Amino acid sequence: PDIAALIAPRPLHMNFGELDGGSPIDEVRNGVKIIANNYAAKHAETNFTYYIEEGSGHVLSPAMWDKTLSHFQRHLMPQQ
Repeated sequence: PDIAALIAPRPLHMNFGELDGGSPIDEVRNGVKIIANNYAAKHAETNFTYYIEEGSGHVLSPAMWDKTLSHFQRHLMPQQ
């Protein structure tokens, strides 16, 4: 999380499956707090988003993809 936090204040979205053995959920929850705190310190709280999907493993589910697309639209698409 310390390295991921270095991207702040640039936009960052992360998806996690609650049951992903490669990313233990307790470590994920602690990690996103560290990252969120770094974004807050840079007054960029809205640039960091994450989604933890209950009951999922190491996947990119439709809900995760929707969250990713929403993040892209908010941060990469020109505002009209």
